[in-house]
Amino acid sequence: MANEEHNLHRHAEFVSRLTAAQFALHGYIAFLVGNVEDAKDILQDVNVTLWKEADTYDFSRPFLPWAKAVAWYQVKTFRTLQARDRLVFDEALLERVAAEAEGLDDELQRKLAALEHCVEQLTPGQKLLLRQRYAQGRGVQELAVILGRSADAVSMLLYRIREKLAQCVEHTLAKEAGRA
Repeated sequence: MANEEHNLHRHAEFVSRLTAAQFALHGYIAFLVGNVEDAKDILQDVNVTLWKEADTYDFSRPFLPWAKAVAWYQVKTFRTLQARDRLVFDEALLERVAAEAEGLDDELQRKLAALEHCVEQLTPGQKLLLRQRYAQGRGVQELAVILGRSADAVSMLLYRIREKLAQCVEHTLAKEAGRA
């Protein structure tokens, strides 16, 4: 019974890590293959492979580098199958692109962390407005009705919040670079 519970916990943790990595994996694959639709197909293959290999994953290690290694091999397999196409990048170029993508991933992580920090600095009302607009996909007109304001006023409010976030992110990254 304890073993079943342990396995259930491991599977739940694996699914959590896999789900959290989807955006980064898709971006990495799309960067390597240069085609978003192909990247979606490859990501599905990567997910199947990761799931099949779940029992070999060492939970004490970061998930994303392991998943990216699997993705790298799936991209190579995809390229082998596509080798008959006119435009195929050579192996050296693909390796340079992959190395550059790693640097972009680090930069993206720093920017996302700064953005999360800056969102926390907003008022509860500003956070709620952002969540309704961007996470829930509500339109400016709909938000104007909810807030009892004009659409122009809501647009201006969203603009000011985005500007505040952009300045905060820029300041946070500059401060971080100064410490490095």
